[in-house]
Amino acid sequence: MMIKPSYTVLILTLCGLGGCGDQYSDTFEDWEAVRRSGSIERGWIPAWLPKQAITIWERHDLDTNAVIVLFDVAENSKFPENIECEDVDGVSPPTIRSSRFPDDLHLYENAKKCDGYYVIRDGNRVFVWQN
Repeated sequence: MMIKPSYTVLILTLCGLGGCGDQYSDTFEDWEAVRRSGSIERGWIPAWLPKQAITIWERHDLDTNAVIVLFDVAENSKFPENIECEDVDGVSPPTIRSSRFPDDLHLYENAKKCDGYYVIRDGNRVFVWQN
């Protein structure tokens, strides 16, 4: 079967727009499940993930090493603490797209950079990404 040139251009265009990347997602109930999975050692989840984190979801791209992670912490949690973070302005949006991340997340004013990851806490939800 021969592929028509117009289809080849369409396929290459879609792949170039991120439609054919090697992206994988995983969900974890809690920190212990993340630890057992080896996702921290592989670099898909930051080593500073708090032990009280629950409902953890991550997506990573094998081609670009970009990562997005979200998890919940208790409302009274002081996260992030005990890790080095700095307040940042002009945050770059995540290069990995997900309906789980607000489109305007990079415009939130409480962005921090923690050990190479952007971090934004919104109530008990924490958004993390590295491009």
